[in-house]
Amino acid sequence: MLQHFLRLLLLTLLLGSCTKASSVKDYFSYQGGSNKFSDRNLQKIHSHKDRRETDSLFYYLTHPKSLYRKEAVHALASIQDVKAEESLFEILRKDPDPEVRKAAAFAIGQMGRVPTERQLIVMIPKLEEYPEVQKEVLEAIGKCASSIGEDFLVRYASAGNTQLDYGRMRGLYRAALRGLMSEGGVNWAIRYLKEEVPYDLKLMSAYYLGRVKAKAWLQNKETQLIRLYLQETEDVIKSNIITSMASLLPNQKVSDFLLSQLKSGHLSDELLIACIRALEVYKEESYLEEMLSLLKGQNPNVEVVAAEYFQGRIDSSQLESFLGYAKSITNARAKALYLRALLTTDPSNTQVNDYLLAIYQESNNIYEQGMYLRAMAASSLNYELIVKVIKETTNPIMLSASMESLVMLVNHSTQYKRLLKRRPDVEKEVAILLKEAIESRDIAAVYFAARALRNPKHKYYKHLENTDFIRQVMEALQLPRDVEAYLELQKTWASLKGEPFQAPVNEYKQNTIDWQYVAEIPKQQRVIITTSKGEVEVTLLVDEAPGTVANICQLIEEQFFDNTVFHRVVPNFVVQGGCSRGDGFGSMDETTRSEFTAHTFETGTVGLASVGKDAESAQWFITTMPAPHLDGRYTMFGQVSKGLEVVRMLEIGDVIYEVRLAGFL
Repeated sequence: MLQHFLRLLLLTLLLGSCTKASSVKDYFSYQGGSNKFSDRNLQKIHSHKDRRETDSLFYYLTHPKSLYRKEAVHALASIQDVKAEESLFEILRKDPDPEVRKAAAFAIGQMGRVPTERQLIVMIPKLEEYPEVQKEVLEAIGKCASSIGEDFLVRYASAGNTQLDYGRMRGLYRAALRGLMSEGGVNWAIRYLKEEVPYDLKLMSAYYLGRVKAKAWLQNKETQLIRLYLQETEDVIKSNIITSMASLLPNQKVSDFLLSQLKSGHLSDELLIACIRALEVYKEESYLEEMLSLLKGQNPNVEVVAAEYFQGRIDSSQLESFLGYAKSITNARAKALYLRALLTTDPSNTQVNDYLLAIYQESNNIYEQGMYLRAMAASSLNYELIVKVIKETTNPIMLSASMESLVMLVNHSTQYKRLLKRRPDVEKEVAILLKEAIESRDIAAVYFAARALRNPKHKYYKHLENTDFIRQVMEALQLPRDVEAYLELQKTWASLKGEPFQAPVNEYKQNTIDWQYVAEIPKQQRVIITTSKGEVEVTLLVDEAPGTVANICQLIEEQFFDNTVFHRVVPNFVVQGGCSRGDGFGSMDETTRSEFTAHTFETGTVGLASVGKDAESAQWFITTMPAPHLDGRYTMFGQVSKGLEVVRMLEIGDVIYEVRLAGFL
């Protein structure tokens, strides 16, 4: 306690002795090298961050150079150690450099603790001469918000300062991510969309509106939303306005407008996707003919979203004609989703099932086969085929697809009942199959089997002599490589024992940062990704994420990513690659620490996929639209500088032929 008091006292005295004269030029005080990590002090700060050494960073919080204070504060934003909270508030109150104070507000917000909400609110009036700091504090309030914080953000008087308005909307958006929204927040968002305000403020207002689920908050505002959409020129803002309209459905004016836009023929792919998804919410009417026309579009993502629309909308009397149309769909993923919708309508329809089986057998593409197998999981007729694939395949992609298909089938109550009638012992068969899958120790098989085994609707464990094998496999799995399967086994073990699940403390083996290597990476180091659709150029952000960038560069030099695939594509969100297995379950023997920054995920930002804080590996993603919900939650380490049009055309299974460093390190 005494040590803590003395540290705060020292911090107060030293912050008071800092002068504004040393605040700005210090950011560029390092000499030589390609990036800022030729500076040994910065290496030490980031090493402490990487090793999560909070106490060692306290020394730099009082350093005369504001550069080091700011870097140390940002390091604490990644660590998120509560014991740094008091020191961060002291910096927010007293540091002479606004940039350091901004960093402190960001770091406090990163912890997301409701008890800090009131302290942050009290700080706002004391920061009137620093609007850039106020803006960061407003967002931090949203990150820590209860209903009190959300209400404060709505009532906050910005005096027309658009920088503070932007802070308000980022705060309200962060509160929305915590499940806190209100009509007051909606009114601010609409107001900013109507006015001539900076792009970032409009964008955040649109993203806030896009999260509205309560119809009452937008009631009688349909004309206003349509007008806002028509006057807007930026597609990403328009797409979020469309998303907000979905909360008003059923509404004839809105549905007619969305349909007119869909038929207009001049929408971008991003807006088409937004329109389809909005209309998908509207169950009272179907626009099947319009969606059929989009299944032969120029963009695979539009085709996929259009195919998803058919789920649960086809009448059994229409099956024959719709099956005929399926033969003209060339996009395999869209075709599989479309046929799944047909089979879901009538799972006993042998015409649809036989056609699915035929194209499954004819395909020589392992990803297409996996898609068709998942589609066949809509009918109990395919149980034997799915089990056969599980038992016979040696391909990890097909094992993953077949295990997922089995889980989809047995979790479908109607199909499972039909299967029980046809095979009375199927519950015991599935129980044994799940046990064998877990004992195989294949990460995908374990992941899906563990989830199915704890399903409360089925009591598979009653057909097993004991469940000790779960604990045995848990002990045999290699961490962090097998962490996804390990966590699912832990949840299953806890569920079967009637105990609460407690996430384990992350003590995984971490990569060690080679600072000599990092210091040689050019600040604007470029990476060329050669894919089956074309080339993509990425500029790495070594100053922001040195550990991550170094690890990625070393993997590139080892040709780790060559001849892998994009295994995940979410339209209007991300494409993801870097998996050594090709199914999303591939990982490394060591993890990389999370390196969070205050920067935002824009279109074309490259980030690290993660199963949890400080558990990042080699998988990476590229955003195809801004993704503010990822800000401060995922490590960003690059930005697409060329080839974004290629990224937007990528599909699951597209090959990454080569990833190379442009120039020399």
